[in-house]
Amino acid sequence: MNARECLDILHIAEKLKDTPRHCTTSGRRTESVAEHSWRVSLMALMLENEFPEADMARVAEMCLVHDLGECFTGDIPTFVKTSADRAREDELFRGWLSALPVEVKVRLSALYDEMEKQQTLESKIYRALDKLEALIQHNESPLDTWSENEFELNKTYAFDTVCFSDWLTGLRGEILSDTLKKIKAEKPWRLMEYKPEMQSALESFLERCLPESGRALDIEGRHFYYRDISGHFKGFWCMFSGGEMIGTVAVAELNDSDCELKSLYLFERFHGRGYGRAMLSHAIENARKMGYRKMYLDSLSTSTRALKLYRRAGFTETERYNTNDRSDVFMLLEL
Repeated sequence: MNARECLDILHIAEKLKDTPRHCTTSGRRTESVAEHSWRVSLMALMLENEFPEADMARVAEMCLVHDLGECFTGDIPTFVKTSADRAREDELFRGWLSALPVEVKVRLSALYDEMEKQQTLESKIYRALDKLEALIQHNESPLDTWSENEFELNKTYAFDTVCFSDWLTGLRGEILSDTLKKIKAEKPWRLMEYKPEMQSALESFLERCLPESGRALDIEGRHFYYRDISGHFKGFWCMFSGGEMIGTVAVAELNDSDCELKSLYLFERFHGRGYGRAMLSHAIENARKMGYRKMYLDSLSTSTRALKLYRRAGFTETERYNTNDRSDVFMLLEL
């Protein structure tokens, strides 16, 4: 390999410095694939004494190069990556690999074939470390950066991958302990803007929450919530606790300067714990950011507990603001 060929390879590999991964650092910066590969490699070097029967230098080589295919496709989180995605990544990587100098092509091809077959101890250790590093990074990242499914996924992920080693199984157990402590110690809830993939969870939440509050969804209501959320609300947020949807809140536009608070629902078992106040504050703050000057709410069927919540937030009783078919009982907050 001459100097030019070496530089060309390094220029391709540099792309991983700018390729973002799904997770963030402890300082909330999106991590790069290169950063992940570096720490997986560091883990391999640290564990040399734990696996005296393994060639840990070869494991470190696998860890260092395992994500080179993402130079061409970017990173796709494991829980959404399909077989077609993996085939495309492999095709592009192998195409690039075939054009490399012979000595580099032979060495990398051997590593990738070994990693893929998962027959050697070294390849199994590499794959375990790759997955464990991702879990460690999640435990270091702020809880509100986790996606909805990760609250449960991070409790079960990779246990099957480490089962060949008692030491790695023990490490996975320690990581799980950190995960559970993190979920318990940090904010017990998180608010996320509604996305279509939350539809099933929303339907389940409404079917359970509305009856306990003395309400029900008629056919029109089901269509409204299950089909037209994005078309009716300027903002719709869902509250989760431990992966379960426990509340919703929304802002609807009345005109260019006025909006209405809508759909503030919360499971009764979470009442009195500050969750409703957090959702209300979130909706108010976002309404201000949207440029609204007044926020109304229909208070005709509002419970005494909810009225106290609204009044503490600054809402006061007022007359109807518009429309022909609405209640006369409203509250107003000057934003």
